[in-house]
Amino acid sequence: MKVQIIIPTINLWNKYTKFAIESVQTAMVYAKKHNIDCRLLLIDNASTDETKTEASKMVNELFSHKRNEERWGFQRSINYGITDAFDRLFDISFVCNNDIVLHPEAIWRIVERFQKGDVGMVTCMDIRGEMNEKNIPPLMIESILAKDKESVEESNHPNFSAFAINKECWETVGQFDELFEPAYFEDNDYHYRMKQASINAIVLPTALFYHYGSRTQNESTENGLPLVSGGQFENTKALYAKKWGGVPGSESFLTPYGDVGVSITKVKQNS
Repeated sequence: MKVQIIIPTINLWNKYTKFAIESVQTAMVYAKKHNIDCRLLLIDNASTDETKTEASKMVNELFSHKRNEERWGFQRSINYGITDAFDRLFDISFVCNNDIVLHPEAIWRIVERFQKGDVGMVTCMDIRGEMNEKNIPPLMIESILAKDKESVEESNHPNFSAFAINKECWETVGQFDELFEPAYFEDNDYHYRMKQASINAIVLPTALFYHYGSRTQNESTENGLPLVSGGQFENTKALYAKKWGGVPGSESFLTPYGDVGVSITKVKQNS
């Protein structure tokens, strides 16, 4: 089994990104022991901090650094990374935010769940609340034992901060809709499209991670301003309602924009 891990990033190298990479690399070593081959692709969207210099030092056969001099949104970044993975004949694409810490067992647990079948997307379970309550620092995530979560039931509310997708799902549902750039509601859109295709997406309780939460859009600034404007949430919320006839949980359309002639794979169609 082969897995490509994709991490889109903008700045924040010393605060979050390098620690996310280190945790993923530890999980890659652990996965290798279970006969899982991994490659990490960092998509650097015109970072202005140390990201370009430090990431370029790490390039090898298991770590690729794609440097963009123009700033891609999250959707465009992951569309590129997932497509690249399947073009390279990887079996699974695993997308992580750059403000996460991955548990060492997460990758092999995800692969194991895909092998059981009946899922097109497997996402990690965020244990930030539990760790904060126990005063466990994020980088000590391995102190939480994945085996202790084996009795926890899977959830059908996927977590798009650390999600893995197989090729069948990607080919059936299509790419993420870049009309929702730079942020918000692209995850709701993709999950709703998966539902229309009768493809399951789950949270796997044994695939653990810690998510700091919204750090790129809030802390990676340009000229002292957040990357995502204050009105962006309402704008993309309105776009979602237009596309599906209602906000998440209240959709009335089964096809984009209520057009029976439009496939769920059709994106970038704001009409």
